Amino acid sequence: MYCRGLDVQRTATVLLYLSDVEEGGETVFFKPVADKDVWDEANCTGNANLVVKPRKGAALLFHNLLPDGTVDEASLHGSCPVRKGVKWSATKWIREKHFLMPEEEEQQAAQPVTPADAKQRAVLLEMRRDLLQEQINLLTHQLEALAPAMQQAA
Repeated sequence: MYCRGLDVQRTATVLLYLSDVEEGGETVFFKPVADKDVWDEANCTGNANLVVKPRKGAALLFHNLLPDGTVDEASLHGSCPVRKGVKWSATKWIREKHFLMPEEEEQQAAQPVTPADAKQRAVLLEMRRDLLQEQINLLTHQLEALAPAMQQAA
């Protein structure tokens, strides 16, 4: 489940399909309705922007955030139930920063931030964004290089 209210910190997602599925198991990018952006299996039968059928060896790369750091509503997605067969997939989340559990975030938030700390964090964030863009570029290049082999295997 993906909810806008959660601080998931994902900037991009790579979804790898490791098996073919006889029926169902599609990844559906859905349209938020009435300010609701929580996945509902009803999105499998309608309300979809894009439906991706799992194919062994295929990969899906998409950005979760817009350049200004807000959620890209076009990235809201979920998985339909597998009706026949088995679905195997692997997900790589590319994050804006190190993922923290809620209690860790509370501990960090309780510590005072000095102007020097804020400036250092801004510099580190910029460096991290540059590194993330390099990772995305590398993954894109690797997926493009694998595409001919994946098509032959299919």
